[in-house]
Amino acid sequence: VDRIETFDDVKKSFDDLFLVAQVKRIHPELKHLRVLYMLASRCDRRFTPGEAVDIDIVTDFIGSLGFQSISIVKPHSEATMRNMPNAYVEDYTSNLISIVRGDIGWDDSVVFIAPDKGAKTWIDTLGVKPILYGEKKRDPVTGTVAGVQIVGLEKWKEQVHFIIVDDLCDGGATFTTIAKEIKLTSPQAKVYLVVTHAIMSKGLKPFEGLIDRIYCTNSYATFNDPLIKQLDIQ
Repeated sequence: VDRIETFDDVKKSFDDLFLVAQVKRIHPELKHLRVLYMLASRCDRRFTPGEAVDIDIVTDFIGSLGFQSISIVKPHSEATMRNMPNAYVEDYTSNLISIVRGDIGWDDSVVFIAPDKGAKTWIDTLGVKPILYGEKKRDPVTGTVAGVQIVGLEKWKEQVHFIIVDDLCDGGATFTTIAKEIKLTSPQAKVYLVVTHAIMSKGLKPFEGLIDRIYCTNSYATFNDPLIKQLDIQ
């Protein structure tokens, strides 16, 4: 191999980390690593006292491989970047929103939904308005999460299009819960989901009748289903 400078990798298991290390050892001329989906991205804090923070272990390992630069497609949190000073973010959220715009068109009939205040903070940087956000509803006896309430949703009950935006979708329970609340408030509403990483660990059936279309990249997987429209970034 004369000139290989970039290595793209999807991180779904620790085997992928060792594959990257093997490739870098065989081809030391590799300069750039592009991470399409970061393994352990959601394990960005200690969930119980004394346990390791998985994302720190993963990023320490990647950082030790000697790449000159590392790009990461929409990491779940800033914790992903803290051990890799030579890393930067690739964010395709605006691209996905533009695809939705081309498909449905919109004016003042569109409302954006952030699943929580944290997601709203970065969605605010995209320049889209208005943005509502969700708050977890907890059982008053057990304290467990019993649902998600969209703050201020009742003011927008005449709206037609609602776009839920987040970085990833795993099982989808948060998004289907939000969609149920939207459609109870606005029975005529169309609900779209925009996420960078589509894992869909429970398949697509939970979204039927609730999410009208899903827009995502193929960072994690490729789907052949009319419910999903994907932006090819590989």
